Formats: sequence, C-alpha cells, structure tokens
Amino acid sequence: MEAFVENFDSALAGAFGALVKATKVAGRLPSDVAFHRTLDESVDQRLSRTSDRVLDMGNTLWTRAQPDPSLLPIDSIDDVALEQPPGQWQFAPGFRPVVDAIDTLLEKIDVGLDEVLKTSAHHMRSQAARQMGRQSAPLVTTVKTNTRADYKLVHAQNIPRPQLAFKDAVDNSPNTPFVWKIRNKVHAKVPLDYGLPSAALEAGSLAALPHPYEYEISHIEYPSWVYEAAQPQPPVEWEKTPFEFVDTEEQLQAMMAHLLEARELAIDLEHHDYRSYQGFTCLVQLSTRTRDYVVDALALRSELAVLNEVTADPAKIKVFHGAESDIVWLQRDFGVYVVGLFDTYHASHVLNMPHHSLAHLLQTYCSYKADKKYQLADWRIRPVPSEMLLYARADTHFLLHIFDRMRNTLLELTSALQPLELALRRSEQTALKKHVKEGYDAENGLGFGGWAKLLKKWNHPFAPTQLAVFRALHQWRDSCARQEDESVRYVLPNHMLFTIADRMPLETPALLALCQPTPPLVRLYASDITLLIKRERQKA
Repeated sequence: MEAFVENFDSALAGAFGALVKATKVAGRLPSDVAFHRTLDESVDQRLSRTSDRVLDMGNTLWTRAQPDPSLLPIDSIDDVALEQPPGQWQFAPGFRPVVDAIDTLLEKIDVGLDEVLKTSAHHMRSQAARQMGRQSAPLVTTVKTNTRADYKLVHAQNIPRPQLAFKDAVDNSPNTPFVWKIRNKVHAKVPLDYGLPSAALEAGSLAALPHPYEYEISHIEYPSWVYEAAQPQPPVEWEKTPFEFVDTEEQLQAMMAHLLEARELAIDLEHHDYRSYQGFTCLVQLSTRTRDYVVDALALRSELAVLNEVTADPAKIKVFHGAESDIVWLQRDFGVYVVGLFDTYHASHVLNMPHHSLAHLLQTYCSYKADKKYQLADWRIRPVPSEMLLYARADTHFLLHIFDRMRNTLLELTSALQPLELALRRSEQTALKKHVKEGYDAENGLGFGGWAKLLKKWNHPFAPTQLAVFRALHQWRDSCARQEDESVRYVLPNHMLFTIADRMPLETPALLALCQPTPPLVRLYASDITLLIKRERQKA
C-alpha cells in the first residue's frame, strides 16, 4: 500500500496492465477446454490448480466484502450462474449476493482512492490527485424561507477534512471519557489537582473531575469598575478599525500582546458539525476597544490554549452573547476556560427585553442591522471569503459597546435582586458548564440524540417489527457516524431512516431506491444495512 500511495500513477498503470493481461489470457482459452483437459493430464492439473487458486481468492474477497456469516462460500460457478441449456447462462441463487458484494467492494475502493487522492496526509504526489483534490471556488445558494429574511448557503466541493490534520486525535467512542487538554493552570487560585489524588489527572480518569476552574469562577472578585456607571464608549467606525486575520503563530503572539493590555474583550466562535460527529471550532473572533481579530482555529488549533492567559484572568471581563455552546467548544477543542464572563443574553433577560437575539441588541444599541444571511455557511472553507469574514467580525465588533449600555442600565435599576449581580451570577453558571461526551443508550433510547426522543418528535406509528428495525438502524447510524467521524444526519437523514424502517427492504437495489439521492455511506454499507434489517425481521 505504501508503494501504491507514493507513486499512484505508476501503481494504477501496473494494476490496469495486469488486469488487461489476465483478461486477454482468459479470452484465448478455447470454448472446448473440457475436451483438451481429457487429452492431457498435465493441462488438466494446471487448470485445476489455477481454478482452485482463483476460487480461493474469490472466496477471500467474498467473505471480506459481505457481512453475513450465514452465506456459504462459493464452491463452483454453478453457485452463481447455470448453463441451461448449453451456451445459455441463467442466474443462480448466489448471483445477487455476489453482485452486492462486488458493488460493496467497488464502493470501498472508491472511498479508499478518494482518501489517497484528496487528503494531504498522502502528500498528493500525483498530478491527477492534485487536480481532483483541489477545493472548488465557494458557491452561494440562496435558501428561501417563509419569513422576509433569506439565508445564503455558502459551500464548496472537495473541502479537505480539517480533522485529518488535527494533532489531537478525534475520539468519538461512547465508552471513553473526555480528557482535559490542559496540564497547567494559569491565573489559578488553587492548583489543577486541588483536592484530588495525584493519579486523578491520568488520561482516562478525567470524566469524573470537576470543572478545572470551578473554584476560580465560584470565588471570583470582579474589578471595582464593573460596578461603576461610565460613559459608554462608541465602537470605532468599521472602516477605521484595524482588522487582522490570524493564521500563524507569529500573528497569534502579536495578538496576545495586544489582548493582554485590554481590560475587556468580546469573543464569539464559528462552528462546523455536519462533516464531523462532535463538531469543531473553525473561527474565533475577538474584539477589543480598538482592534478586531478573526483567528483561524483550524490552522492554530493546537496553539490556542494560550488564550487562557486572557480568558482565565478574572481582572478582564469577557463579553459573549449566548455563550452556552461557546464555553463547551472552547474546552473541548482548545482547553480554554473563561473566568469573568458577562453574557449579554442573560443581561437581556434580566432587563426583560422583548427579544434576546444578538441581532436585536445590535439594532437596539447600535442601530446596526445584522446580516444573518451567512448563518448556513460552511466555515471550513479556506481561504475564508471576504463576505463571511465581515459577517464573523460583526458578531464581536459592537459587543463591548452593548456591554457598556447594558451594564449602565442594570446599575440604574433598583431591585432587591441587584440586577447586575443577577446577570453576573447567571453568566457564572454558564462559565461552569463542562464538555461531556455523548454516550449511546441502545436499550432505552435516552439522551440528546437517543432514538426515543426522535421517535416522539416525529410521532411516527410503527408495528413491533418496524420499531425493532428503526432502533437497530438508529444504533447503526450512530456507530457509523462515530467511526467515520461524520454527523448522523450526513450518514442517514432522519426522513430516510423512517422510510427504511417503514419499508424494511431486504435487497440492496430496493434500499437504494428508497434513499434518493443516496448518502455515500448508505451506498457503501448497503449490504450491512440489508443484513441488519433481515436479522431484525427474523427475530420477530
């Protein structure tokens, strides 16, 4: 395989040449080969040995390609096709399973070649590979909605899978805990192993540990200026604000030098979860009073733990809007934690505002109409299109001014609940959230992505056998998504899952006919799916 990867073009030519040669030799065999075997014993023995060898290789491929152990090996051509009458061939009972197995093999070969041709892990030595693996120019598709606002789906073909280049291997197993990414703790009031046995920090035992900054968040002393009303600082004009896209370590160091001088900063994230099981952060946006940054979180993923120098500093206020997911993603992807969070979403609730979206706050406090047309953008695209950068930058550029205005309003209110303290306490609860990997409950279907929740949501009536097939398919989908590091909706969309469970097809063509357009992994594992359906129906 290594030689194949290193010189793909010559390896492909060699494989094709061997196939052509074997085909030509087979074509030269006379039609009355059986008669010639009776004339020469040595010819008969050589043909028998060759036939046995070919049959053995065929059965090896057969057993590896088809997942059903109940299917017996092929003993002769009569298992696949029958010559009845002489010169006319008819399909035997074993024909369809063989065809399905060959289709599966070809699909797996296609996927394997796709990996060789399209990923940088194999250096892309072939010119053909470089052409086939190149990302296309971004495409914009307008998605109409029932409201006045339309959305723009920004996508591209052949986007490299960023997770293949991550230094920290992706672990989607439901049985292994999430492991902290940090081994040292900056701005600590208590050490990382505070109150824990020394062995507790070993990999594999971290799921039971508390939030590493729980003490610091729960015992935070905010800077005195937070409780003092002040004249709101208007945001610097968009065109006059220095902006930098950060994708090198040198740029990251320069950005950190600036952030360390700031007493407050605004933060937001852009995330992708369609071509990944757990998802990953693609961009991190940060703004101070005088500068805007957008950080390439794919290029600098392993370096971003340095952000703890500012995010874990209780003397600096970190302003987010709707930080619940961001807090978890920062932990999961970079080992970054936030001490001193002010979430404008919580503040909007304390102020009893009629709407709580960032778009509403931007309109209310900044007279800025947010363009949310790029909410469906694929943030893996590199280079990031300028329109997408503008969209991402806008999420933090105005946020510190919104913080000023909301803080002043909260301080003006007189209430026994102390509104500013209430907003800060709620923000602390958000900052204390931990990333926990999703398990899978096959028996009861509980959990965020469990089959019971999906079944209740769709309210689809199933007979007992159909329900058994649905549960088995749901579990297969989750397992496949974890193994391939894809989202469950990429593996098998919900509407197809319900259709398959309803129809319960037993043959590959019938299965594929129900799934149009056919998801790539459904086509690849079609024989596994039909076998799974067959087993559940037999159990019933």
